[in-house]
Amino acid sequence: MAQSTPKPISPVAWKIVLRVEDVVAARYREALTLADIARAVERHPAYVSALYRRARGRTLSSFIAEVRVRHAASLLQWDALTALQIAAASGFGSVSRFYSAFRRVTGHSPRSARASGHDQTPPGPSALSVVVAWIDDAPENNIRERRGLYAAGIAVDCFVDSAQALRALRFGGYALVITDYRRNTDAHGGPGLAHAIRAEFPNLPVLIYCGYDSPARRRQAQQAGARGLFVRPEELVGAVVSTVRQDPPVRK
Repeated sequence: MAQSTPKPISPVAWKIVLRVEDVVAARYREALTLADIARAVERHPAYVSALYRRARGRTLSSFIAEVRVRHAASLLQWDALTALQIAAASGFGSVSRFYSAFRRVTGHSPRSARASGHDQTPPGPSALSVVVAWIDDAPENNIRERRGLYAAGIAVDCFVDSAQALRALRFGGYALVITDYRRNTDAHGGPGLAHAIRAEFPNLPVLIYCGYDSPARRRQAQQAGARGLFVRPEELVGAVVSTVRQDPPVRK
């Protein structure tokens, strides 16, 4: 994909760019449009498009395609998944769009990538060997923590509600789940999700990350099957790194 040289933007504009990327990370499985993203960050679509190109030296559509291809590439090694299933799980509207985007981003076809058995994932966070799922209805609040995980060699897929996350977990490939304690999109929040994961994926570790600690919260997290409750960024990153080194990714 053709790229230009990124140009300087203000700190306020950078926050918008990061919010845009968070929206894409959380919703790339949907039929996501520029209008959807602009609405989510409360800016005009033309402004979002121009700002992203200025900041990153590439189009927003190319970024969305790359995020989707990264996820698709991680699923190709599982022969039980058809091209249609992978396309649907990665946000492509059709198999033909999946094939076209995959070849454009990686230089290979999905068929040849699967046949060769080589890692055809494009450079970037999702090319890392370990991927964790993070569920939070305000992912822009966890940018610092996710950067810490990236620096540790751990990629992050973001989700905004439990139902969305559970659908993705059924495709497998996640080494661990991080969830907030309470969210507007889910009355049960983190403990409810931890309980659901324990029932469906008993070996998949769940960590809860929240704004404050209390004995009641720790007790509820433990009863739900979570491996721990954390409030400090460095503690969370350390726990994730320690856990994924002990537990291989869970695939169904």
